[in-house]
Amino acid sequence: ITERARLLVRDAIVYQRKWLKEDPRQGSRARATCWSLLGSAKTIRYPRNLSGTSSIRALQGALLDTVRSVARAVRRAQRVNGLWGAYLDDPTTSDDTSGSAGIAAAFAIPSGDNYLPAEYRDAAEDALDGLRAYVLADGMLSGVAQLNRGGDDLQRGPYRVVGQFALGLLGQLV
Repeated sequence: ITERARLLVRDAIVYQRKWLKEDPRQGSRARATCWSLLGSAKTIRYPRNLSGTSSIRALQGALLDTVRSVARAVRRAQRVNGLWGAYLDDPTTSDDTSGSAGIAAAFAIPSGDNYLPAEYRDAAEDALDGLRAYVLADGMLSGVAQLNRGGDDLQRGPYRVVGQFALGLLGQLV
């Protein structure tokens, strides 16, 4: 867990990929950030019963520091409609509902556990309000940035799809 954070998080930016002997790639993608933050937020919860173990406490502390640092940076990129663009550092990219749902869930979980301040729960609620506009009549979530296979141009462009995994992220937020 700490190795993943060391390789993929730099200056509070989460990167999608890192190969040996190469710089990390695809920084500031909303969905990469969502997977990292959400996984870390959930991982922080589990060692509570093992908190007497110094190595577990150290892991939990390091992970919490990373979550707090990334959350602060990500919070600043939240849009007026409560959502995040496909690339957090590029305000011209269209909203990505999958990344937004996952980031908001990653804010709600640790704020509910008092690891993050209440403002992050408020940010998660703002995202939930914004996501409601993308829920289709059949319950699916539209507005999902295309998968990585399409490359950066497709991700950065306005083309969006319906993705089942996005509904799962929304469910975790709710």
